[in-house]
Amino acid sequence: MVPMSRLVHAQRRIASDFCQTTTISFAYHEPKWLWNEGEQLSRRYVKFNLGELARVATEATGSRFCVQVQKLPEGNFSKVFLMTMDNGREVIAKLPNPNAGRQHFTTASEVATMDYVRNILNVPAPKVYAFSSSADNPVGAEYIIMERSQGVELSKHWDEIRGPAKFEIVKQLVQFEKSLSSSHFPMYGSLYYAKDLPGVSPDSGTTRIKLTTGASLEDYMLSRAQRELACLQMFSTFPGQQGLFYGPRQYQPRADHKRKTLQDYMKALPFLLPKDEEVSKPVLWHPDLHADNIFVNPNNPTEIVSVIDWQAVNLSPLFLQARHPRLIEFDGPIPEGLQSIELPDNFEQLSPEEQLEAKKLRAAQSLYKLYEIQLIRQCPEIYRALQFRDSLPVQIMGLSGSIFSDGEPVVEGMLMRLEEQWSTHVGSSVPCPLSFSELERDRQREDEALWNRSVVLMDEFLTRVGAYRGWDGWVYHDNYDQFYNSGSTNQVTVAENTTAYTKYRLRPRVLVDVSQADPSTTVLGQKISFPLCVSPAGLQAMAHPDGELATSRACAKHQIHMGVSSFANHTVEEIRAAGLGVGPIQHAMQIYTMQDRAKQERIIKRAEAAGCKALFLTADSPILGVRYSEHRNDFRSPAGLGFPMLEKTSEMIRSERHEDGFTAFNSSSHSWAQEIPWLRSVTNMQIWIKGVLTAEDVQLAVEYGCDGVVVSNHGGRQLDETPATIDALPECVKAAKVDRVSHGC
Repeated sequence: MVPMSRLVHAQRRIASDFCQTTTISFAYHEPKWLWNEGEQLSRRYVKFNLGELARVATEATGSRFCVQVQKLPEGNFSKVFLMTMDNGREVIAKLPNPNAGRQHFTTASEVATMDYVRNILNVPAPKVYAFSSSADNPVGAEYIIMERSQGVELSKHWDEIRGPAKFEIVKQLVQFEKSLSSSHFPMYGSLYYAKDLPGVSPDSGTTRIKLTTGASLEDYMLSRAQRELACLQMFSTFPGQQGLFYGPRQYQPRADHKRKTLQDYMKALPFLLPKDEEVSKPVLWHPDLHADNIFVNPNNPTEIVSVIDWQAVNLSPLFLQARHPRLIEFDGPIPEGLQSIELPDNFEQLSPEEQLEAKKLRAAQSLYKLYEIQLIRQCPEIYRALQFRDSLPVQIMGLSGSIFSDGEPVVEGMLMRLEEQWSTHVGSSVPCPLSFSELERDRQREDEALWNRSVVLMDEFLTRVGAYRGWDGWVYHDNYDQFYNSGSTNQVTVAENTTAYTKYRLRPRVLVDVSQADPSTTVLGQKISFPLCVSPAGLQAMAHPDGELATSRACAKHQIHMGVSSFANHTVEEIRAAGLGVGPIQHAMQIYTMQDRAKQERIIKRAEAAGCKALFLTADSPILGVRYSEHRNDFRSPAGLGFPMLEKTSEMIRSERHEDGFTAFNSSSHSWAQEIPWLRSVTNMQIWIKGVLTAEDVQLAVEYGCDGVVVSNHGGRQLDETPATIDALPECVKAAKVDRVSHGC
């Protein structure tokens, strides 16, 4: 007989061996990000021991070993695996990403909440078999092992279910919400097991779940505003406001404006709190009841068997928690009152397609109203909370909890309306603590108009690119390159830079000896193997940590020259050394016309001392082009990347908007008569003008003694609707009266 200890060891080894041969990535691979990808990926990177995770799941289910691990589609905040045991049992292993929330507390609260709603409230949440809210374990990460939800996602049946059956599902959701709102809690916060909050003693010896503190409603609501003020004190920049379009002449958030709005809100807050204790009591609430989080019996799709995704569910006032389930939300007008929904009067005159859409809208509106009727019957306090949510006081209280990131002109406008309507919302017997001057009101109207304009532009942008509100720049892999090939405004020039080539054809000559064909040429005084050079491009370390160093090495390897951008993430000395370490190579230093002549001269002197042969003066950027893809999310370079040639650290760059940073150093008052003589006075390098598209400017370059021009439209990223470079090339060559010209993009 084999000793039990050896048998257990063998079973663990089998599980470990299986998982070691199963390829599971620690990284996030679902989409890619158009900006800050390194930062986004780091927020979703979890390193763990898969073999130990399988062992924990095996022991928690009383199985012998794990036979299969399948990585399920990734959510934003967790990695999820389906683990199959030797006895056929299936469990879900969930590991929170760093962006899920505070370590320990997020996992500990999720587990306690699922336990409470499942075993106390009889809401069908998954059963937890094992968990660790600390990464200090053999797995090396926090984890939850829970049962796999029985049934199938409601999304697989929802569209085929008819109206009465959908109402049966809605009635169950109302029953769940009634259960969630029926528990009586003494304070606001989150649920935990008592053991997971060291130093917090139980209220009594009978409870095993504790709450974070938040005794009174006023204290809780004040703490939300104080959190926003603390963020303003701690951080010099604001998060990108996801609903706004960033760009010139758009709304610009200011810390003092946010602070003043919060202070005004805190003055009014004590008078805004509801008198109805039922709508202000602390309740649990599932905020994301959509069809993929609801599992139903496949043989009876009207029976809900499980509700998943309880991460971050907390205890907050009912009037802030209550909302219609996402399952029944729809695009279209929400009818007032509780009367039955009718088809439009002109229904018979509509086309078949329009009649179908009208019926779909009526069905969605009816289900929405049936949900409200069911609330009135089963839990009227939830219905009252929903009604109260639409009031001005609740709108103010709700939005004030996120002012650090967004919304101060809107909240300020609401506070001004509150002052005007104080007797309606609070009462005439209570003096209003708010007062606004006409100057403040005028400024608020201007700010909100700009804010609204930014929202409209954002909606137009999101519609154009097929994205959604709250988009943080992630795209599917197939769309990743499309962003980096984008340009300014309507991107007409970007498109023509490619399509223009379809007009041209090769014009071959025959009976010509090509046995000794030599594609080499001479540029910057040195022979190169092929008539190709790499144009200056900034921020190359966004693509790879070596950035311009790798490009320089590659250029030297293939015997072609390279332009170095002022926005390079490495110094010109480092870039030169990287290339020369591989082979002969020449570099040109790209530079802008700068307000700070001393800094401009320092850059030029460094480039010349490093061995650069030429300056490429970018002449087509007196102001920065309107680049929607950058404005939409307040593009800033990723953390850790500086512009050493511009003498700017990562912290300096990320504290300013992309456009503001460019405007701060670039001069828009440049001219031929001003720039070329000055450059001649500070350098012996060749001077090339980059961004030329017309014969007139080529002639001026010749007149001012420039050594060359780069025919370029800046890749379509500056002025839109300019000619494609290949179309501009013939007139530029003719004007230069030379047989060689540098053709950029």
